Amino acid sequence: MRNLCTSEENNPLVKGKIQLTSEMRLLEEITVTLESIELVSEIFSNKNSQYTFRYQISILNNSQEFITFLGRKWIFKGGSGKCYVVEGEGLAGRKPTLAPGKEFRYQSFHVVNEKTIVNGSYYGITHKGDWIFVRIPSFDLDAG
Repeated sequence: MRNLCTSEENNPLVKGKIQLTSEMRLLEEITVTLESIELVSEIFSNKNSQYTFRYQISILNNSQEFITFLGRKWIFKGGSGKCYVVEGEGLAGRKPTLAPGKEFRYQSFHVVNEKTIVNGSYYGITHKGDWIFVRIPSFDLDAG
């Protein structure tokens, strides 16, 4: 986790470990949907509270290309203004290849200590070797 958010905080090309470049193209024919989100645990202490949210996301390939997803970048902005980025390889431990018209679903979780707005991007490569990214729509993690 690194505090990398800047005035470009909603830009999936914001620098980090994953070096997304301006040569990558936004593939708008991919539909990313937050299917469900639920608060699964709350831990309270005198110094800090933690809230664990489980979510399910679906990714539908509406393009005419085969896409292999290689990683993700999540951008978290807390109610206090704190902003940080979590990034890494794979999607829930996998690097799925989606044929045109196919869908991939996965479950994962995020742990936060305050109301937080989350968005980000997935990145990958087409069967033609073109690098792409796909936006992850914003959603709230709010225990209140």
